[in-house]
Amino acid sequence: MLEIIRRSANNLPPGIIDIPLYSKEIIEGLSESGVSAKEDFYDLRLGEINSLERNKDHSFFNCKTWKEAVDKLECKDWDEVKIVSWFTTPIFDTPFPVEDSKSELRIGIVGGARYCKLGNHRLAAAKVWMFDKKPKKPTLQKVHYYYYPVEPTAIPLLRDGLRNNVHVSFGFDDNGLKHLFVQYSKKWKLYQLRNGYELIKSGRYKFTGKLHTQNCALALIPKALIADILNDTWPNI
Repeated sequence: MLEIIRRSANNLPPGIIDIPLYSKEIIEGLSESGVSAKEDFYDLRLGEINSLERNKDHSFFNCKTWKEAVDKLECKDWDEVKIVSWFTTPIFDTPFPVEDSKSELRIGIVGGARYCKLGNHRLAAAKVWMFDKKPKKPTLQKVHYYYYPVEPTAIPLLRDGLRNNVHVSFGFDDNGLKHLFVQYSKKWKLYQLRNGYELIKSGRYKFTGKLHTQNCALALIPKALIADILNDTWPNI
């Protein structure tokens, strides 16, 4: 099966898998605090998935693009007939047909951004295979999703950042509180997101991409990801 996935990857035109893998931690972090997910099944359009798991204990750690993740696939003991059937029939709660897979594919949705909650390898492989074999409709049928609204205190700051073409970064402080760092051309502002957004510090600072301030590690949110997060069409996902 690995050879089949590799051939499919090589067949794809630019813009399918040589695109960024965004941070799952940013997407999850920007979900509304204290709100339970809405769960159901839907047809996942594979061109809309934004992120895979990339923590340091995972094989996709440091993968910055989908292609880099696909290159790390091993597809060990994947039976072609069973895998293709799984790719092309409604999934619901069906585990992936390999011996060590015990759970269904799970997709998280925050606003309009999609990320993989469970099933990274099968999702990366499915994206490659479906775009090669079913390019007119690269979709996985009836996938288990968990929808979360966007943190409401973050929305006006994200919109302002996108509208004014400025850098916005996100992170948690040592107490687990959410922060947004907005970098304007000559100044920056650090907001805490808690019962509304609160300006807690501002100044003049040259943006460096990744910052540590106020005991808070902050990572840049790509503008394309901000646009996806804000594109919340719930319940018409």
